[in-house]
Amino acid sequence: MAGPTIKDLKGTCTDLQCAFKEAEIIFSFVGNQEGPLWVAYKAVAHQYQSQNIFYAFDEGEAPVEWTQKREIPFVAVRKEGEEDFFANPSKDPFSEFPGTDHNLTELLSAWVDRERFPTFVEISRGNFPTLLSTNKYIVMAVLDQDKLGRITPEMTEFKNMVLSVVMKNKNKYHQLFQFGWVGTPSLVNSIAMDTLPIPSLFILNATTFQHHIPDDEPQHLTHEAIEVFLESVLNETAPVFGGRSLGIRIYRAYYEGKTNLSEMWAGNPVLTTVIFGLPLAFLSLIFYSICCADFMDANDDDDSARHEKKE
Repeated sequence: MAGPTIKDLKGTCTDLQCAFKEAEIIFSFVGNQEGPLWVAYKAVAHQYQSQNIFYAFDEGEAPVEWTQKREIPFVAVRKEGEEDFFANPSKDPFSEFPGTDHNLTELLSAWVDRERFPTFVEISRGNFPTLLSTNKYIVMAVLDQDKLGRITPEMTEFKNMVLSVVMKNKNKYHQLFQFGWVGTPSLVNSIAMDTLPIPSLFILNATTFQHHIPDDEPQHLTHEAIEVFLESVLNETAPVFGGRSLGIRIYRAYYEGKTNLSEMWAGNPVLTTVIFGLPLAFLSLIFYSICCADFMDANDDDDSARHEKKE
């Protein structure tokens, strides 16, 4: 992302309204640009400069409703028209985290990592690894887009139902869940090691890589059923699948290999035959020449011996 790491109101934008229109998600430092929190903010802004926008405001430039709620200096995020604030542990004398620059930077970085995505984000293979770094539960509405990026009315209805649950419980769940939708089922199928129905709901624990699937069929899911399912995941009463054990990783590799081969065969069986057939043919010739050479030489020696006896 071009431009300074941390912007102010002396650049392209000279007022808050312009700054807040620059992106859906904007992080802001409010207060004098000094001290441990400012040092941590600069380090984190440099870390995420390519993905997010960071501002620094003087106390008089920040929204009044912000400065009335927090002790200056503080860090805030404005996301989708609402704000949230970083809980600075160095201001809490009973905090288990000492207020050092190093720990403060780590804590602020983790908070930014959790807050830097929209509430209901489109998930792809490109941003999936960064979503895992949030260490939240990743809740995915699994859909299937065509080549033009379109989905069926049934999928649209399912997506909107999940979105309505998300927005209704936004304040309740946003610290623990990252919600989104995925238009490429193969991404989720490789995690689940199974072919999920379309549409469906899938929850992945970003920390343990374990996943959860509702007991109800997708067509029977309702707003209430989704909320009950989310609560069961938090209460650790929902069935758990997958993980990172050696056996799971081996089976996942087998499943992905089998799936990729099946997709190749379905897409172009002739090319697949050539790709795998030619190397197998060459290997067969090599093994044949190695294993059968001695046998053929022995037959030649026997034939020579018989001719000598006849003479």
